Amino acid sequence: MPKLALLVAAIALAATPVAAAAAEQDWTHIASAEGEWDVAYDPARLVRSGRTVKVWLRRTLVESVDGVSYYLSQAEFDCARSTARILYTAAYDAAGSILTTDPEPVPAEPIPPGSFFESIEDRVCR
Repeated sequence: MPKLALLVAAIALAATPVAAAAAEQDWTHIASAEGEWDVAYDPARLVRSGRTVKVWLRRTLVESVDGVSYYLSQAEFDCARSTARILYTAAYDAAGSILTTDPEPVPAEPIPPGSFFESIEDRVCR
């Protein structure tokens, strides 16, 4: 599977401290695939360092898959280079329990035009 596909598939959302508050936070909708999933980001948790931005993403599945109801991921956007990568992802069940984690960062990849990653970039790299 191409690295970008892994990056897109990883749009999940993660980290134990974020997971506990995921349901209560004010997430901002970014994109959806009708009947499959919905992606949002948490503007209150943006971390900027120069032209690099870290953001938490939540991908909620319309129907649970293998017990997974949603993912939390931390993504990093290099606004100067127009690249993105996933730093961490965790899968959660409907009760909010972590099912799996992937703490290995994915290498940065160019952001494709018209992708939901471009939608995120447009919002966080302003």
